[in-house]
Amino acid sequence: TFQENRMELLFFLKTLLNEAEKEEPYHDKVCQNLLEVMLIHMLRQVDFSMSVIPSKKANIACGLAKRYIDAHFSEPITLQDLADLTHVNKYYLAHIFTEDYGLSPINYLINRRIEESKTLLSNTNHSISQIAAFTGFSSQSYFSQSFKKLIGLPPNEYRQKNRAARG
Repeated sequence: TFQENRMELLFFLKTLLNEAEKEEPYHDKVCQNLLEVMLIHMLRQVDFSMSVIPSKKANIACGLAKRYIDAHFSEPITLQDLADLTHVNKYYLAHIFTEDYGLSPINYLINRRIEESKTLLSNTNHSISQIAAFTGFSSQSYFSQSFKKLIGLPPNEYRQKNRAARG
């Protein structure tokens, strides 16, 4: 009945406000899920036909894509590869990944490669071109350009400064 549905929505709304005020860990996810539940309840009342994509699937897809990038960063990876892996449209994947992690999947991949290259530059005597190849960059030039853009120094300068700082 109308009164029962109203009471249910009121319960969800109070719970949502309580979560938002407390700001405990993961409160944003709880609030998002409560809003989705409330929306579905309201859509049922008006018999509104709409496709609802649960956030859980989005979060699973993002997590899977991130884990794949972390494990395979040295291999060639495209957005389409990640979309095929997660069974999600590549544009939607890019959108939800950016929302969850603050970076697009490809920028996350580049950052992951640069982080690994910083370790190699600091702890090995491999050449810049070898490090570029080890970390999955298609060329030494693209590696150096990406490295300088993110770190602010070319790879060889980073290596020299990092080694001088360590003594």
